[in-house]
Amino acid sequence: MNVDEAHHIRLLNSWIEGCGTGRKNGEGLYVSHSVEPKWRGGRDIYVKDTVFTRIKGEPINIKYKTRNIVLDRILVYKNYASVNNDPGIVSGQHTDLSDAGHVIKNSLFIDNRGHDNKFNAVFLFGKGWTAYNNVIAYNENMYCLRGLKSSKAYANTCYGNERGFYTTAEDGTNQTMGADEVMCNIGGDLWNNIQATKSLFWSVDKRDFRLRKSTSSMKDGGKMNGTLTD
Repeated sequence: MNVDEAHHIRLLNSWIEGCGTGRKNGEGLYVSHSVEPKWRGGRDIYVKDTVFTRIKGEPINIKYKTRNIVLDRILVYKNYASVNNDPGIVSGQHTDLSDAGHVIKNSLFIDNRGHDNKFNAVFLFGKGWTAYNNVIAYNENMYCLRGLKSSKAYANTCYGNERGFYTTAEDGTNQTMGADEVMCNIGGDLWNNIQATKSLFWSVDKRDFRLRKSTSSMKDGGKMNGTLTD
């Protein structure tokens, strides 16, 4: 789905699969902007209860000048990025508005593989993102998250991602998210985050990341069930 300057779109109960599985790239959801001189970006797009799988390019790619992209209760799994795509499963590093209002919530990102890039993370944010109550687990060749300072990530569960929890991936700008923006996540061993262990969850081997009742530090996280079948 390619959206340039479109607005007020609702994508509900959908299955997006196989984009770019030939020799060309392909994104599952691509939101960009119009050309000069207006530079108006896509805006007010709501995606809910939708699956993104087996996509060769970026499952979700959000570009410049975009506003109010909301991803709610989506499942993103078994996507395998090729080497010539932008990094990130949610590839949002080009968003450039601090008040963009982009949100990812209540979603599951699992068993994906990214290409080799020092910035590569499942959540790769530019400006204006908020991510909460998501499970990001067992993703190859990627960190859980990375982003710029006006974005925030809290109350997410990161587990078993090959490169680890979070990276600043020094690029000379010193503008990456810090302790004020990345907090109260399970899976981080820095700042105000909680180290993840198998004992916190019902069954990580079965991809069931519901928190056990004895875990009181993530109130909403107990609603997420990450069980998948082929």
